[in-house]
Amino acid sequence: MVNGNHLPTYGQSIDGIDDLIEAFAWVRDQGFVPAISSGPHSVGTTLERMLNHDLDALPLKDWKDTEMKAQRIRTQSPTTLFTKEPRWAEGWNSKRLLVENGYPDNDGHEFALRINLYTHEFHGLHLESFDEEMRLIQSGTGSVVGHWDADSLEKGFEKIRDITYINAESKKAGGKEYFHYISFKRFKLKEDLSAIDILSEIEHGALDLELRMYLCADHEHCWKYGRKAGQVRNHGTAFRCLPRKLKEIFEITDLAGGRL
Repeated sequence: MVNGNHLPTYGQSIDGIDDLIEAFAWVRDQGFVPAISSGPHSVGTTLERMLNHDLDALPLKDWKDTEMKAQRIRTQSPTTLFTKEPRWAEGWNSKRLLVENGYPDNDGHEFALRINLYTHEFHGLHLESFDEEMRLIQSGTGSVVGHWDADSLEKGFEKIRDITYINAESKKAGGKEYFHYISFKRFKLKEDLSAIDILSEIEHGALDLELRMYLCADHEHCWKYGRKAGQVRNHGTAFRCLPRKLKEIFEITDLAGGRL
């Protein structure tokens, strides 16, 4: 049932996973609630507001025990697990990468890279594992553009070792979106998965590594972000996973029925 424009908020403190499970039961019982914003992230920000959680993007766990991620229930979009930029090799940076390997996009940018990276060549780039690091290679020249070492990837993995993954039904009414949060599952990273294994997970299709950047052009699309022509707009290099692939890297427990 649609609740008008009132967003209910949870009145209890949340100190651990048991408290969070009780809060989720309360959230589910609220039925459809109004989104507090529009766009793909509104399903998460609305839930955080319901739970009286600060809306921030700090690279910390949302709660003491677990990181919270939410998606619309029928989405096929990959879940962003974490973002981690490569350590650029000498002479390389995101602007050079865009100029040498970018393409014109539909927003009028001459140089953009919104692509997945693979162990085979794509848009003149590919990934290779070497010793204890994963390298981004410019395929035509063989140049090492940048790399992710095991230590830097471990920091990213630390954020996703324990995730509470929430699905919501979505509906539109009166031009506004409403959510009903109905599925609550806990995902724990498999114990035998190390940071350096990430390349094989990309090869097997369990994980995606996606560049999300473009070089600003002299038009309104960049002006609204306070960017000048020639500046890089980077949404973060994302390590992502399709919903149907999550079980390949996580142990999954359903939280909807009660305590762990």
